[in-house]
Amino acid sequence: MREQLEPAKGDGERTASVKAGSKLPISAAAVDSADETVALLCSWVSHAAEAMHNTGPDMSRTWQVLASRHTTDGERRVQGVRAEDLTVVDTCTRWLLDRIETIAGCDWVGDFMSELASQRSTALARWPYEERPRTVQGIRCDVCERCTLVVYAPAFEPKYVTQPLLVDGQTVPLVDHVNVYERTVDPEDGTIVTRTSQVIVEPRFYADGTPVVATIKVLQYAPPLLVQCQAQDCGYVVLPARWDVLSGRKLEEKAHL
Repeated sequence: MREQLEPAKGDGERTASVKAGSKLPISAAAVDSADETVALLCSWVSHAAEAMHNTGPDMSRTWQVLASRHTTDGERRVQGVRAEDLTVVDTCTRWLLDRIETIAGCDWVGDFMSELASQRSTALARWPYEERPRTVQGIRCDVCERCTLVVYAPAFEPKYVTQPLLVDGQTVPLVDHVNVYERTVDPEDGTIVTRTSQVIVEPRFYADGTPVVATIKVLQYAPPLLVQCQAQDCGYVVLPARWDVLSGRKLEEKAHL
């Protein structure tokens, strides 16, 4: 929701400030709704951890407020995410999936699913993802053995950070190769007597005099890909490692044909 948002169109909503490189302002209401979704997810994760007497996932990199104005013990609850750090969504989701069988037997799971589904359906109705779920052709579900798998693509692109390229622990300066031509002219008739050229290597510098060095992009966070069986009596979720095997096998079959 935070990466693929449409601006408000004449409905009087305020819009967040435009970031450098952004084509359009984003709807502040969509950002608020995204934070509400994160807060709801984290609240249920905290409830599940307490109910199962487990240690919950790390949710420290979130925007938190006091649980209530009457709180005296410093208890806090998640209000949203800080900046655009969405790693807590993946962390909490994976924590729930790792305990999905236990959670499915809890008496509160119905309330959890109902509340989360209601919030998500409302948000998706206003800010749908650009890429719709696609049906997988030719790959059967491991449980019901029907071709009913659907791929839900991530809502946003992987996050990368730019870091200096290090070789043997040293940065690699960027240089320009400049051709310098020299010629000797006869002072009497002005004819060229000799002509030489050489390549000079000149380091690059920024305007402030800092040398320009080579950089690389390092993957910081890649959102998970959800693959699930859409059969009403199944609903099996394919784990990432298993999906790599199934999709790789399909590619091998196509290559063989």
